[in-house]
Order: sequence, then structure tokens, then C-alpha cells
Amino acid sequence: MKRVLCLFLFICIFCTSAFSRKFFDDRYFEVKIDVPFSISNNSLSADKLFRDEIVIDFRELAENLSDKGYNQTFTFSPSSSISLNLEKVFIGLIFGTEGYLTTNISKDLIDFLAYGNQINEELNFGMKMDSEMFSYSCFKLGIKMNTIRLTFIPSVFIPVYSLSGDVGKVSVLNDNTGKLEVGAMASIDLYSYLNFEDFSFSVAKSYLKSIGFDFAGIVEKQIDERLGVEVDFRVPIVPGRLNQRNHYDYLFTYETSVLNFSDGDSYSETNRSVSSCHININRPMYFMGYMNFVPSYMVLLRGGIGLGIRHPFVEGTYGYLQYYLGGSLHFGKILVLSLSSEYTNQIFINQFAFSLNLRVVQMDAGISLQSASFAKSFTMSGFGAYISYSFGY
Repeated sequence: MKRVLCLFLFICIFCTSAFSRKFFDDRYFEVKIDVPFSISNNSLSADKLFRDEIVIDFRELAENLSDKGYNQTFTFSPSSSISLNLEKVFIGLIFGTEGYLTTNISKDLIDFLAYGNQINEELNFGMKMDSEMFSYSCFKLGIKMNTIRLTFIPSVFIPVYSLSGDVGKVSVLNDNTGKLEVGAMASIDLYSYLNFEDFSFSVAKSYLKSIGFDFAGIVEKQIDERLGVEVDFRVPIVPGRLNQRNHYDYLFTYETSVLNFSDGDSYSETNRSVSSCHININRPMYFMGYMNFVPSYMVLLRGGIGLGIRHPFVEGTYGYLQYYLGGSLHFGKILVLSLSSEYTNQIFINQFAFSLNLRVVQMDAGISLQSASFAKSFTMSGFGAYISYSFGY
């Protein structure tokens, strides 16, 4: 009987609190786990890839492919955080890893697979890669002053590795006698604080020397009950450093006859070397401005535009515009459904997401269609997903 009364009392207290105005607004203490990832390309749609038998029409692919070639992109950024939210002050710690890999294959290779080549015409195809991975730790401090909220996010980060530029090429030549020559060469420089030839784990000194520092912030201003503005930014302060150059060379040649392709002479050679280097590297820098509009108590509209910069203040710096357009439907503070379209980190993303908040536990999840091409981002050329769990009270 006592257990029944205690359970009844708990339910009454919870339900009474649940319908109070601020019960679902913020948890005083929270632990959060976030797992987002994405994979996309600029040409092939999912209906051509997810079949029992994959059939790729190279002529159709070549006709629709831009001169920039074929791009494949993979991103991931798992993180965990712990935070304490008081009435006017918010503090937290965030730990995570973020990385991306972009591969580009020249359009000449797709044209060759689609149309072949002419006698005595040597064809050369190139391949490029751009990839980085960082681990980071952040301290987050938020201060609310009337209608303004300031959030400061200083971070230390470790660049795990960096890879960028031309990594290989392939050549094909067939003459009027039926002889076919194929050659492939790869030359990769993988920069890291690790020596991949010697995992002795005596890397503490290199690890500490690699640490970089950047600073992010969020400035929010509520103009009135319906309109608010926000500015987000991240700028590098001290670059991370990579002091190990892991170099890989691979050479392959094959000579045969077009009439008997499987019977030929091949040769391959692989070389590896490690040398010291001094490479500075920063996490991407960004500046974004947003406007939030609440036309009714259930609807929030949000739009933003800004600039992203890859490899800021180091060799290979380049920038790109970014934008965000989205809206969300709020059923109190318990359930939120949202749709958005954005261009972030050079990827077009069209996303549906939801948030379910039960006060002591909250789940956020989303799925998206993605591509480096705006048109292809609506045809399932890539997809992304994220899920996060928050616990606390």
C-alpha cells in the first residue's frame, strides 16, 4: 500500500510540474550524447546504388557530370557533453571528434568508361583527396542579461591527421597493333603527430606539441516577442601542429592485348617512408548570422547566411558561402518537428528532424538528403542522419 501511495504521489507531482510553464524549458543538469554522420556524392542517386545488382550507366553519368568530376564525401562528428544550467548562467564541457573525407575523380575517367578512347591516344586520369580529423575539448559558458544571451566556447583541439591534394593518376594507351598499356601511380602524404610505421605509443610529447586553440561564440538578441537575431562564429587562435610526414608511393603497370586482356605482364612496387615536418592546421572558421521569427506560439521560422573558411590562415585557404532556411512546429515544449534546407561545409542538406522532450530524458533525431550538387541533393545522391540523447533534470 505504501508503494502504491508513493507511486501515486510521484505521478501527481510529475504531472503537476509537467504542465507548469517552464518545466520543459531547460534541464538544470544534463548529460548529452550526439552521433551525426553523412555520406554523399554529386552524381549517383540511391535508386541506382541500393539494388540487388548495381548497374551504373556510365554514358548517362558522363552526360550529367560537371567538369569538376565525380565527388564522394563522408563526414562524422560524434560528441558528448555535460552541462549545468542555472537561471542566468550556463556552463558545460564538450568532448568530441570531427572529420571529413572528400574524394574527387576526374571527369576524363568517367568519359573513358562511357565512350572508350581512340587508337594511339593516351588518356590520363587524376584523383584528389581532401581529409582531416580533429579531436577536441570545449568549455562552454553562457550568460543571460535581459534580452541578450552571450555564449563563449574556448576549445583545445588535436589534429589527428591531414591529407590534401593530388594523390594519384591512371594512364591508358592502346595502339593499332592491339597492344594495351595501363599504368597507375599513387603518391600520398599523410601528415599527423603519429608515426604510422612505429606504434610504440611513446607519443605523449608529440601529442602535447600538436595542441591548437580556437574560440567560438554565440550572441543572441531578442528584439521582441516574435523576432530575434543571432550571430555564431569560430576563429582560430593558435594553430595545431603536425610533425610527422607519412609518405606512401605505389606504382602499377600492366601490358596486354585487347584480344586477351587477362593474359598480360604486370609490375607493382610499394614504398613507404616517414620524415619530420612542421605543418600548421586549424579547424574550419565560420561566421553566420540568423534571424528567428515566431508568427504563432507553435511555429518558428529561421533563416541565416554566412561564410565558411577551410584551412584558415594556413596554406590552401579557401572560403565558401553558407545559408540556412528552416521552420519548426512546436507542440508545447514536448514535441518539435522541423524541416530545413542548408548549404554547410560545401554540402547541400535537406533535413527532417524531430525532438521528443520528457524532461528527464530527451531524444533528438534527423534524416537528410545531401549532395555537393544542389539539384542532386533532392534525388537521394547522399544521405545523413543524427541521433542524440540527453539525460538530466
